[in-house]
Amino acid sequence: MTKLKLNLLMARLASHHTRLAIKQSTNLVFSEAIEKPLKRFATEAGNARLFRTRYLTNEYQSQLKVSSFFQNWSLALPPSYEIAKLLFSARSAALGQTGNCGEMSEFAFSHLAKSMVFPLDLLLITTEENPCDAHSVCVIGRNAKSDLSRPENWGNDCVICDPWSPLVFPAADYIEVSQRLPFWLAKPIVESVCRMESWTEYLKSSIDTNKGMTINLFR
Repeated sequence: MTKLKLNLLMARLASHHTRLAIKQSTNLVFSEAIEKPLKRFATEAGNARLFRTRYLTNEYQSQLKVSSFFQNWSLALPPSYEIAKLLFSARSAALGQTGNCGEMSEFAFSHLAKSMVFPLDLLLITTEENPCDAHSVCVIGRNAKSDLSRPENWGNDCVICDPWSPLVFPAADYIEVSQRLPFWLAKPIVESVCRMESWTEYLKSSIDTNKGMTINLFR
């Protein structure tokens, strides 16, 4: 099996597990190109759980910043803390079973990291036409030196995993896919949220995450 085929397989599995864990969305856009949309929009209770997930994640980030400041005298979070926030958000969304593209991409990122699939990127995509309408995706195998604004050049083995849609496809096919879906536009503005290159990074971030996780998050 080629590296590209393996990455595609792992991305499809991650998307599947994400949709089993996060069953509801508050902003799903139905499209003919989406073959398997989420079964239902979030209920009122689901909306409340998503709000609580984001509130707790912001609180957790504030705690990380305080900890980082006293350790490093800096308000900038170290990379391991940024990933810790991502893992916290993913686990919180799974407990509430509700999330949008951000939470779902974070969960897929977490699942792939636990499966020892690297390198991984969590990316935020916007456009000049509508900079406030952002979309999050998880990416496997992107060349670290590649131009973020040119997804088709991210690497021969690079795969985009978007469990919110759900879509999984080689990054080389980005231009073709962007012509079929409203949130994949031809000239994206891509921002890197975080990148993980090794199992060691995942272990360190998991330790940081467990310091603030509570099992009774949605009691």
